Amino acid sequence: MHYNIVIVADERYIQHSAVMLTSLFYTNREKKFIIYLLTDGISVATEAKLRMVCNNYHALLKVINCSIENLGDFPIGQWQPIMYFKLLIPQLLPSSEDRCLFLDGDMIVNDDIRSLYFWNLEDKVIAAAEDIPDCIAFKSRLELKTTDVCINSGVMVCDLIKWRKMEHTLPIMAYASKIIGKIVNEQDVLACYFQNKIALLPIRWNMTTFYFFRSPKIFDNNTALN
Repeated sequence: MHYNIVIVADERYIQHSAVMLTSLFYTNREKKFIIYLLTDGISVATEAKLRMVCNNYHALLKVINCSIENLGDFPIGQWQPIMYFKLLIPQLLPSSEDRCLFLDGDMIVNDDIRSLYFWNLEDKVIAAAEDIPDCIAFKSRLELKTTDVCINSGVMVCDLIKWRKMEHTLPIMAYASKIIGKIVNEQDVLACYFQNKIALLPIRWNMTTFYFFRSPKIFDNNTALN
């Protein structure tokens, strides 16, 4: 069997994705990977370098070129428009594939991903970790309840069969256009589109630097505890 890994990157971001993939391959040496790169275009030389990285670990690289012109006027803020390619995953991957794992390029994989890849989604469509603590403010902007899930889309386990069924009822790009006034990035779209259809992952599967900067609150000696 093989593992479908989806990444999104442009010419400027490929080197970071290559480091992430190397860490993935190194810690999962016995696995067979198919890497799907969704991009708006990279040079022949850059593609050759990334293909060499994959070949060194017997992984297959498939480059899928997408057009940002088809993304409309979605807001991009501090990011790049290619982030919205995540919304096209079920359309761009072969219809024969039923599951994939999306990984952002700005991370290091340091554990076996088998249990993550085969995460029990039950009746859900995707699995991801909550975007803590930023989600607290995001939920208000997105008109979500405090108990609703607001994810970090950097790591996502996707049931492609269920996602494609949702697409038949309401295409995600059409949905994104309806809520364009609320969103600032693709992560907002995913959080709203899949609301009540998200399985929460433990934060160990998407640890960010924020967690390492946190320190417990220490009260001074004069503080009265009642």
